[in-house]
This record gives sequence, C-alpha cells and structure tokens, in this order.
Amino acid sequence: MDPELEAILPDRVGTMEIAKSSLAGLEFSGSAEPTFQQFLQEIGVSDASISVASGIGATATTPPASAFLLAIRLRGATEEQIVSTFRHALEQNETRPYTVTPQTVSGKDVLRAVAQGGGAEGPPAYFYARGDVMLFVAASDQAVAEEAIALLP
Repeated sequence: MDPELEAILPDRVGTMEIAKSSLAGLEFSGSAEPTFQQFLQEIGVSDASISVASGIGATATTPPASAFLLAIRLRGATEEQIVSTFRHALEQNETRPYTVTPQTVSGKDVLRAVAQGGGAEGPPAYFYARGDVMLFVAASDQAVAEEAIALLP
C-alpha cells in the first residue's frame, strides 16, 4: 500500500469517480503485463524500490467514458531514465509495438503512445515523469485524457 502515491491521482475525472488502489513492488511486478515487466527489468531498480497506485473510472453513459491512471514510483530513478526506459519498452514490445511521439497535452510535455497493427487502432495512452514517479493515462477519448492529465502533477 502507498496512500501518498494514491493521493497523487485525482478523486474524479469529469463525472467519473476514480477508484484507487496501490501495491508495493513484488505484488505489482509479478502481476504486471509484459510491457511493464520489461520496463521494470530495464529500469534497474529493485522490486522493493517500486510502488504503484492505480485509478479506474467509468460511466454508464452513451457513449461510455472511461479512464485508467497509473502512478509508478521508482525510487532511485530519474525522470529521463523513467521516460526513456518506458518508451523503449513500448517501442520494442514484440507482440504489439507502439509508436511513441512527444506531444503537449493540457500544458504538459508528455509522450503519446499508440499501438501499431492489429486492425482498429485504440485510443492513445500518455505518460511522463515527475521526480521518481511515472504518470500514465489511458482514456476512452481525448477530452477525458486531457482532463485527467490536467489533474495530475
């Protein structure tokens, strides 16, 4: 558990209430999907140095809206190291590589990641770092993503 990290995530995005939870290093790294596992291996910090807070929100409206937020603390890593290592993990993903491009969203310099191939392209995800924390946003549409990013540090 990391209540301090959870507090970084907003309680609401638009009309969505964000349900938050957090995990310590080994709990997260063992259950992370392959791209995140590769990132955690390449970043070079111990499992004990990692904590993760997630936030999920959704509406029952038509069309439905949703947001997925992550804050990953990597004690001992720099902003540049976090961003470049995660970018590399996304771009080198063997099952579904991503195209990653710099973009400004809600006044913040972020990296926009879009999965390549596989037919229909899903909405982009965004990530950036503040100190030793990587912030990640995936949302159902651009307006939700922009609001979520605006609410993060």
